[in-house]
Amino acid sequence: MRITAGMAALTLALAGCSRPADTAAAPVAAVRTATVVTRMLDETVTAYGQVEFDPAAIRTLTATFEAQVAQIHVTVGEAVQAGQPIVTLTASPTTRLDLDRLAREASVTSAEHARLQRLRADGLAADAEVAAAAAAAATSREASANLRRLTGGGRITLRAPVSGVIDSLPASPGALIGAGGVVAGLGSTRLLNARLGVEVEDAQRIRSGAAI
Repeated sequence: MRITAGMAALTLALAGCSRPADTAAAPVAAVRTATVVTRMLDETVTAYGQVEFDPAAIRTLTATFEAQVAQIHVTVGEAVQAGQPIVTLTASPTTRLDLDRLAREASVTSAEHARLQRLRADGLAADAEVAAAAAAAATSREASANLRRLTGGGRITLRAPVSGVIDSLPASPGALIGAGGVVAGLGSTRLLNARLGVEVEDAQRIRSGAAI
């Protein structure tokens, strides 16, 4: 009986020792190491305002003669390509009178030169008279041709000299434009000015050269 009881006690003790150990708890947070460096931290400041073309980058289209606006092909804010039609101009009443007058003068002086040449052939006109008539005819023809070329014969279309965005169209269809008057402004997107308003406390955080 003593031996049996001892064996039973030993069996229970061994059974107790054979239970598996408790599972180890998972780590709460992983730790990672890194080299310490010094660098600028990005900071954003919200501001409101408007973007404008730099005046130095605005190209103006002007009338080279007194004209009337016949047609406007674009709108303010529209992006255009180099060579694209912007405004079509026609000769004003005064310019048309000048075109007609110079054309008549060229015709009259040329006819006079031809008449004196015939008279000179008959010995009835001096060489000096023929030379003076030739000079007058040449001057009149040149003046008439120059105005026709300048006005495109009375109608001309101004085109964008470069690619850009239409900044202004000060004249409307039918308006009378004097020689040298601006009919359109063309801005470049490569050079812009931004006018922004910020709070006083935010202004202290803005540095020259910061990206916008």
